[in-house]
Amino acid sequence: MNPFALSGLLTGVSSLAMGLFVLSKGPTKRLNRLWFAFTGSVAVWGFGALWIAMEQNPTNALLAWKLAYGLGVIWIPVLFYHFVLVFCEIKPDRFLPLQYAIGVVFTLLNFFSPWFHTGIRYVFSSFYYSIPGPTFFIYFIWWVGLVFYAHYLTYKGYRSAASVRRNQFKYILLAFVLSYGTGSLAYLPIFGVDVYPYGTFGIMCYPIIVTYAIISYRAMEIETVIHKTAAWLTASSAIVIPVGGVFYGGHQWVGGLSPMALSLFVSVMGLLLIPYAKWVLPHIDHFFERRKHDLKAVSQAFMREISTLKTPDDLIMAFQSTIATVLYPERASLILFDIDSEEIKPVQFFALDPGRFIPSHDPFLKWMEYNDRVVEQERIALGPQYDPIKEAANAYLLATEAKVVVPLVHDKRLFGVINLGPKKNLQLYTQDEIDFLTNLKIEGAIALSNALLYADVRDLSESLRQWANELEARVEERTHQLEESYEKLKELDRLKTRFFANISHEFRTPITLLMGPTEMMLRRELGAITDSQEKYLNIIHAHATRLLRLINTLLNLSKVDAGEAKPLLQRGNFVRFLEQMVHSIIPIIEQKSVQLSFEGDETIPEFLYDPEKMEEVLLNLLSNALKFTEKGAIRVSCQRQWNNVLVKVSDTGVGIPKAAIPKLFDRFFQVDTAASRVGAGTGIGLSLVKEWVELHKGRVWVESEEGRGSTFLFTIPILIEGDTPGAIEGPKVTPLATSFSLLQAQVGLTRAQATDPFEKAPVYEGADTVLLVDDSPDMLYFMSDQLRNDYNLLLARDGAEGIRVARAERPDLIISDVMMPVKDGYQLCRELKADPETAAIPIIFLTAKGSISDKIEGLGQGADDYLTKPFNKEELRARVASLLHKRRLQKEMAEKNGQLT
Repeated sequence: MNPFALSGLLTGVSSLAMGLFVLSKGPTKRLNRLWFAFTGSVAVWGFGALWIAMEQNPTNALLAWKLAYGLGVIWIPVLFYHFVLVFCEIKPDRFLPLQYAIGVVFTLLNFFSPWFHTGIRYVFSSFYYSIPGPTFFIYFIWWVGLVFYAHYLTYKGYRSAASVRRNQFKYILLAFVLSYGTGSLAYLPIFGVDVYPYGTFGIMCYPIIVTYAIISYRAMEIETVIHKTAAWLTASSAIVIPVGGVFYGGHQWVGGLSPMALSLFVSVMGLLLIPYAKWVLPHIDHFFERRKHDLKAVSQAFMREISTLKTPDDLIMAFQSTIATVLYPERASLILFDIDSEEIKPVQFFALDPGRFIPSHDPFLKWMEYNDRVVEQERIALGPQYDPIKEAANAYLLATEAKVVVPLVHDKRLFGVINLGPKKNLQLYTQDEIDFLTNLKIEGAIALSNALLYADVRDLSESLRQWANELEARVEERTHQLEESYEKLKELDRLKTRFFANISHEFRTPITLLMGPTEMMLRRELGAITDSQEKYLNIIHAHATRLLRLINTLLNLSKVDAGEAKPLLQRGNFVRFLEQMVHSIIPIIEQKSVQLSFEGDETIPEFLYDPEKMEEVLLNLLSNALKFTEKGAIRVSCQRQWNNVLVKVSDTGVGIPKAAIPKLFDRFFQVDTAASRVGAGTGIGLSLVKEWVELHKGRVWVESEEGRGSTFLFTIPILIEGDTPGAIEGPKVTPLATSFSLLQAQVGLTRAQATDPFEKAPVYEGADTVLLVDDSPDMLYFMSDQLRNDYNLLLARDGAEGIRVARAERPDLIISDVMMPVKDGYQLCRELKADPETAAIPIIFLTAKGSISDKIEGLGQGADDYLTKPFNKEELRARVASLLHKRRLQKEMAEKNGQLT
């Protein structure tokens, strides 16, 4: 076998082995498949060269040349160029398909044209060499140019790459420069330069150098233990190659041996292989496996050590010593995360800059929490599975100066990371070391998590002990303070009760002096009165009665709070009592489009109840029904339910929103709707109903559907003498004589509705028109009575009606109450001011509030003036005259400017 044949054999075997190895590591990856195709074409050339060097028949030699070129050499630059594009991550363009097309053309010329190989000649007294045709020179120029261009692209990739990727480019470029540079010398004899093609031995440089790049820098993203196999083959070659050399050099001598001598020679050679298998191979295995065994032993020792440690500091020191002893990193850090507050608590062991911590919400750390794997910088740079977090990972590694990051995860929560810098010998972390760190983190994370939990529990126990001591002292101190506060509260409660009793007396005296003479004048006991005087006296009497009711309600609440409210029970016919009350208020109900009916169960016996409190309960429920029912019916029923009396007050009014029902009987609660503002109210009537019913050991509730009416229900027990120990039996009383007046004041109606504000008002030619908007008939009557002699008046009972009248009649001034049903004064003002046809009409707000902030709020809604209740005739007329005067001046100015507002 001549040297050219040997070089071909070695090239074919090494190229094919390298291609199959890379393909096995990633059969679905385009880069690996291209590499296999490229090495296959080189292998075809190698085995073709072996055939050419051994063939002595000219015809077969020419066939060997055509096969070596057509299936190998012509496709080497094309596949090499395609591989470089993918390796450099360059997107292929139209130039690549063109090269494949050129390769096909030259292949066809090689096989079927005499213009590529014109013949062969015998060289070096050994084998036949090709004689080039005219197209071969064109092929050679294309071949060299494409190879140089592919090398240029590889060099550009090397210049722009960094870190491990740069080393990959460096060794790939070196491998092909050497292989192409020496292998191309085989072209010299083709062109007549008879230099023996020893350069073909240099082709084997590329599989050797690429193997090193794979081992050291994971070229083509391949992680392997080929270093052990290569070292094993290298060590074994110390015996195999000499033995093979003896056979090759002395094959003639071996061939001349007798059968007996040959058998003896083979036996001796076989015996020599026994010590190789017994001693050499185990020592090779031990040498290359020793690191793995050492790491395993260290891992086991670490697990035994941490099983006896309890504090986080001891565990951190164990991590420190183990990692420093085995891996020799230049720097390392352990970062613990406070999971509750999402803050980072750093713990420094080795050199670490505390200012380089990453927030715990960093996406790379979240990714590590989910995947729970040891991450190495080189794997992030090369692995496509890291593409989604590659940018965040590189930022984290740069900030911590780390090459390897070990997550500490327990119960699917990341509570810490170990960052390892580069190794002191500048070597990469091996797969065995990554596996070692993986085992280390599994056991270490559990131990460290438990230690941190133990430390937290210990600190918490100490804190609890201190808090318990402090709490005991504070409880003793606070107990003394509470005792003092309790005595003060008792005294304040006593003073409050006395205050309400005194203020009630002081209020009732002037009210009595108001109501008494008013009733005398209405009965004409003090002489005749005019119709206008009678109207105002009715207003005074109704509102004085309402004020008396409010005072009585507040006094009753104070008695309930003080625990002094007790039922004054008397035996009576409860059904007859309710019937009389319902019939007594029919004259009031008739003034509205509402029908009132009563249905009683005559089988209910006489029993003990407090007539005064039951009257107040029924009055509150009826007034509530009247306020919220404009049309329809109100039904009162009383029936027996076992040993209780069940009373129902049903209406067909607006109903109650579902969300408001649970709070309906709370003090001062009012449903926040426009309908809830019909009539006056304080939000304590239903609260008092609940108090009086419960004082009778009963209960009250409501059933309602918004838009379809409400039903208030309450029950009280049927009590016979002796059933309620300690009950107080009061003297026989009759329903309050004031119930009629109280109800009519509460719902805004009088017996004959004497104060009718909608009486026909006089019309004055040329006078200003004033629109009055208020839901109180008495207030409308008062204002219209003061203004009717000077202005043309328009009246509206709520905000919606006021808007309609204003748009239809275009008054010169509007006086509007703020709190009204359907639409309030603010809504009226906003809608009219937003309409160009009515925007210029001045508006005066009436309100019971009078602070500066209230005035600013009202004027901020668009009103032009603000009148606080109570007000007198002169104040009302002055405000109206002032605004109308301004309005006239504005009109005159607009007319002068030709711009009528």
